[in-house]
Amino acid sequence: MNEIVIERATDEDAAEILVLQRCCWVSEAISNNSMDIPPLHEDLPTVRAWVQESTVWTARRGGRLVGAVRGTADGTAWQIGRLMVAPDLAGNGLGRRLLQHVEQNAPEHTTSFELFTGSKSVRNIRLYTRAGYSQLPPDPSHIPGVVYLSKPNAINSDRTAILTSVVNIRVAAQTDLPFLREHDSHISAEELASVVQRGRILVAEDSGKPIGWLRWGLFWDEIPFMNMLTVLSSNRGQGIGRALVTDWEKRMSRAGHSQVLTSTLADESAQNFYRAMGYTDAGVLLLPGEPSEIFLRRDLEPAPDLTDPHITRE
Repeated sequence: MNEIVIERATDEDAAEILVLQRCCWVSEAISNNSMDIPPLHEDLPTVRAWVQESTVWTARRGGRLVGAVRGTADGTAWQIGRLMVAPDLAGNGLGRRLLQHVEQNAPEHTTSFELFTGSKSVRNIRLYTRAGYSQLPPDPSHIPGVVYLSKPNAINSDRTAILTSVVNIRVAAQTDLPFLREHDSHISAEELASVVQRGRILVAEDSGKPIGWLRWGLFWDEIPFMNMLTVLSSNRGQGIGRALVTDWEKRMSRAGHSQVLTSTLADESAQNFYRAMGYTDAGVLLLPGEPSEIFLRRDLEPAPDLTDPHITRE
């Protein structure tokens, strides 16, 4: 495969991508016993549109298009799709090479990679599993007959650990209320003041300026539950959220808790951030007319018997 050249796709590649896409997904339709597969029904304007809107790479050998892959940023997740290899070259490592290429060229702030494939696409699932991807638990929001997979971006995890070493994380004070009221509109000003009084908000600051916060409560009056994790848009992609969660977990462990909980909507990429940090699915809440709410939990490592004056167990 040394003669393969991988480069960014342009509008001029769209027609060839469309032809190759249809050739590749015919076998997917046969494997999954369904012709209701979007790649088989897209037209040239549609393909041209996602070539322009996403980041797409082509693989050519001797001028012939033999492969392609697409990456699309969704918050801190890097959505990988349309990974295709000419049928006569399948099994020669080109798919693995394209997958590695799209991962290596993800945006710097990427914390996880996400993709999906047909539940009966054995070869695809094997490729992704060998590349370190794990299947996500079934969810009502998932398309029937489709397997969803993800994996954390280990390179970015190391990078963000360095970036966050200069960020200070502390318990919020009354002086933080103007900042919190401006950015956290999910609860009333009165309740926000009460949560601050209880010591249940952590603030991340850079050079004395707040740039993010984490707010929590107690589920069943016993288990720490993270209600809100937010980093200002100008400071995202730097590991601040990861640092806040890690600091909170350590405080909860020192307070004697053995586990923590949080939740996120099924249509939000935050779930992959939490899974990358070791959280596992614990259940789903279904409400009429809304996406399902995924509950996640994590066991905490035992900590020395130290008392944190800012934390009380009620």
